[in-house]
Amino acid sequence: MAAQSLVRSLVMELIARTHDERAFEKLWQGLPAAQRALPEVVAQAATRWLQLGGDPVRARAWLLPVWEAMLAGTTGRSLMDQQKLVQALELSMKDAPSPDARSWLARIEAAQQARPNDVHLQYLAGMVYLRHQLWGKAQHLLSQAAKGLPDAALQRRAWSALAELAEQRQDEVAALQAWKQAARLG
Repeated sequence: MAAQSLVRSLVMELIARTHDERAFEKLWQGLPAAQRALPEVVAQAATRWLQLGGDPVRARAWLLPVWEAMLAGTTGRSLMDQQKLVQALELSMKDAPSPDARSWLARIEAAQQARPNDVHLQYLAGMVYLRHQLWGKAQHLLSQAAKGLPDAALQRRAWSALAELAEQRQDEVAALQAWKQAARLG
C-alpha cells in the first residue's frame, strides 16, 4: 500500500512538472493503465493538460471512465476525488461548447437528477447550465450548492456565478449579496 502511494505521488509530481503538450502526451501514454485509471491521477492529468492548452474533448475522454466508475460506485469515491473530478470537468467545459458538450450536459444532468442532494453534482450541473445559458436551472442549482459545498474555492466560484447571474437580471441587491458571500470566502 505504501509503495502504491509513493508511485502515485511520483506520478502526480511528474504531471505537475510537465510544461508542454508534447511532453505531457508522452508521459501520459507511458503510464501504466492502472495509474491512468486512478481518480486523483486522471483529474490532475486532465487539469494539467487543459492548463497547457490541451484539447478539452481529450481531457473529458480521460475523465469519462472515472466519472462512470464513481457514479456506479465501483471505485473509491472520496470527497477529495469527487472535488478534483468536478473541478477538472468544469475546467474542461470553460470554453465554447464542443461537439461532445451536449452529451456531457445530458450525462451531468442525469447524474444530478439521480443524486439531487449531492452538492458537487449540483455545483457541476449549475456551472454547465451556466455555460449553456440555461440561466434559471443554473441559478437554482448553484444557490443550493453554494450553501453546502465543503470546499471554499468551489463555494466561492458558485457565489461568483450567482452574482454574475444576478447582474444579468439587473438585480443589484442579489448581486451585491452574492459578491459579499464570495469575498467572505477569500
